[in-house]
Amino acid sequence: MSRSAFLIAFALMTTGCGPALAQSAPPSGCGGGSSADLIGCIKQETAKWDKKLNAAYQEALKAAPQTQADQLRAAQRLWIQYRDADCLYYGLGQGSLAAIDAASCVRDLTRQRSEELEQQSPRTWKEGASGPAHFPRAAGSWGGVVRAGPGQEYPPAGDLKEGAKIVLLSKSAMRMNGFPWFRIRFHGLRQGYMWGGILCSVGVPSPDLYKTCP
Repeated sequence: MSRSAFLIAFALMTTGCGPALAQSAPPSGCGGGSSADLIGCIKQETAKWDKKLNAAYQEALKAAPQTQADQLRAAQRLWIQYRDADCLYYGLGQGSLAAIDAASCVRDLTRQRSEELEQQSPRTWKEGASGPAHFPRAAGSWGGVVRAGPGQEYPPAGDLKEGAKIVLLSKSAMRMNGFPWFRIRFHGLRQGYMWGGILCSVGVPSPDLYKTCP
């Protein structure tokens, strides 16, 4: 099914059917009205995703070492070229629905890229927040061995110096002396596990981490 055919089916579901069918609709608030109305709605959604994309891109640049930041800039330029060329392909199609295809292409690829970069960007804690549980998020290490799994019995996967910046990706069920083990990202894109008793939180205290980073 083409992009436009899918969108038309969605419009029919949301304007002429009950809640049961609406629940299976794609993650879009656009439906019904004329083609111009649909395109305008899609472009509004694209603008929101583009704003989120730019924010995630800037966070990823700040978190990355210089060599990775330079590569990310190059990759982002190439991605924009790809998105524009790929969506132009749909826009050059025959019929009045080609513009809908092109608009939804830009929206969908922008959303995908935004979500991808958000996974690479640590989310800092807001001042005054109480024990945020979202991941990924920024943290620091007091130094030590990074393990291949959540426990000291796992082989080393790397090591960190005191004050190293890391990204917490998830919390495991394994605990030791009251602190859980976390899956972390360190030294760029490397991953491993580290004990919360030698990790520090950013911004506000967290009961699962030893203390707040200086």
